[in-house]
Amino acid sequence: MTQTLDIADERTDGDVLDRARATVLGEGLGLPESDILAVLNLPDDRLPELLELAHEVRMRWCGPEVEVEGIVSVKTGGCPEDCHFCSQSGLFPTPVRAAWLDIPNLVEAAKQTAATGATEFCIVAAVRGPDER
Repeated sequence: MTQTLDIADERTDGDVLDRARATVLGEGLGLPESDILAVLNLPDDRLPELLELAHEVRMRWCGPEVEVEGIVSVKTGGCPEDCHFCSQSGLFPTPVRAAWLDIPNLVEAAKQTAATGATEFCIVAAVRGPDER
């Protein structure tokens, strides 16, 4: 569980990114909800500063290493969900037919992913959820 500073929600002291830097990097605490909302509502021209702070946080807590992940879809399309933004939805008009990736091709994809140096291999499927099995 992330700790937060015990500060009133209506904080107006200083810039939100300065407070975030001091709180997360200086004190090792999480941000209060009011600051999280303020960060989410920053104008677009503040994005470079936010990215710089995100990089500082990552370097402090995770270091320069990154995990490389491979991802493969074992079932593309035909999802029963109705997410209007997603082309995987069975309700999205597309000429692509839903099909499952067979085991030999899945194993080959995993081998190719490992050959790239990836440390993780993620398998995704366009389905509502797991069945009773």
